[in-house]
Amino acid sequence: MEYRELGSTGLTPSVVGLGTLDDGWMDVERRSGPRVAGHDRRAIELGVNLTDTEIKSNRRRR
Repeated sequence: MEYRELGSTGLTPSVVGLGTLDDGWMDVERRSGPRVAGHDRRAIELGVNLTDTEIKSNRRRR
């Protein structure tokens, strides 16, 4: 896995992240299922250390 420094924060996130919204982030029963646990475990095994948990918003950013 490749990592990059994030500005002057001292953080070095992986260049690949794990998006969780479609994994049922807001639905605890779906989120704790074996399929999702397997995805999370595999991402960690591959060195992913960045997880995107942002809830989709209809607001437009400028």
